[in-house]
Amino acid sequence: MCKCTPSLRTLFCGRPGCEWPDQGASFTSALPSPYERELLDIAGEELAEIVTECSTICAAAITRISKIKRFGATETQPGQSFDNVHRLSEEIGDLMEVIDQLAKLGLVSMDVVEMQKPLKRAKLRRFMLHAREPG
Repeated sequence: MCKCTPSLRTLFCGRPGCEWPDQGASFTSALPSPYERELLDIAGEELAEIVTECSTICAAAITRISKIKRFGATETQPGQSFDNVHRLSEEIGDLMEVIDQLAKLGLVSMDVVEMQKPLKRAKLRRFMLHAREPG
């Protein structure tokens, strides 16, 4: 609840002089307190926004991958300034930013992400039967 206006069911009302509650609070009981529950609700809302954004970005990246497969990496669509590689790179950059935001919220561990990369690389080598890696 807001410290300056307890009747408001919010952590921070934004009125002059109002302060955010102590950020060092930790989840200590089996069931969340009202404060913890509200914080979890806010985190859930943020995640819903991120999921929506991720799905949109992923759909755009999939479209760009399809264009590369159909028309080639260096093809530039009529009316566009950049080729398919550039446009796919933009979509990947958008996705990486969303991942960075998830990490800032503590919802993604970049250490785990980095540990997962060599495992995925090994799986790719094992399961990619139709084409050899260049070099």
